Amino acid sequence: MRPDRPGSTEWRWVAAILLLGLALRAGFVLTEQRGFAFEDSIDYDRAARTLLETGHFDARYYRFPLYPLLMAGSYRMFGTDPTPFRLIQAIFGTATCLAVWVLGRRLFGARAGLLALCGIAAFPLHVVLPGIEYPVLFGTFLIWCVMALLGGEAATEGPSRVRLILAGTGIAVASMLFEGGWVLGLFVCGWVGLAHRPRGARLRSLAVLGSTSILVLAPWFLVMVRSGDYRALVLRPGLHLPSAPGIDPPLWEGSCKNLLTTKVTGLAEHP
Repeated sequence: MRPDRPGSTEWRWVAAILLLGLALRAGFVLTEQRGFAFEDSIDYDRAARTLLETGHFDARYYRFPLYPLLMAGSYRMFGTDPTPFRLIQAIFGTATCLAVWVLGRRLFGARAGLLALCGIAAFPLHVVLPGIEYPVLFGTFLIWCVMALLGGEAATEGPSRVRLILAGTGIAVASMLFEGGWVLGLFVCGWVGLAHRPRGARLRSLAVLGSTSILVLAPWFLVMVRSGDYRALVLRPGLHLPSAPGIDPPLWEGSCKNLLTTKVTGLAEHP
């Protein structure tokens, strides 16, 4: 059974913990050393700067498109110093804490929700993520939002159409940020499709989720079709597939087809 609505005392605790989480994240960002810590961050920064200068990504950029777009928007509004963008990430990281609280409270009660909120607000990895230019932070925010939208609904009723549309949008946007968005889509489809509800209701829910996600992803797909550049869909997942023993896959600079074929074949031959 879903817990009662939060009272004033619980809201005060939530606000205090959220402020603590924001202070930790902003404090880390403001005291962080200048520059980028990882090669991936340099690639995103280069793509964002090239987008502002030329209107398109440089030819070397092969990752998902949304994160450098967000970075370029911050650069245009606040300048190319990464600190304002990191503060924006700190705000979204704090919003992730709120989504975790909503889901934890809905599933396990008020006390569990507060414990989950404390845990994610002060967890070191989540505190430092705003200072790293990588789409995991925004993607994690969307994942928890989708889970909060769909989790804890009555089994017979299921999520409303509005929540399904919002969840489908969140899945699609996360899929344009990092690989986890695609995993989220598969998980949610399985979750909704195997729920203890009438078959017709499950199919309708899947149709709303799928059509919304496809509609949001359609412009990106059209750009890839027109340019013939499918590296974000083919190359990036191939980099993360494990290699079977005795298989030496080619480097990512090589053929995407050979990379995927080698890894998948190796996994099949050496399960």
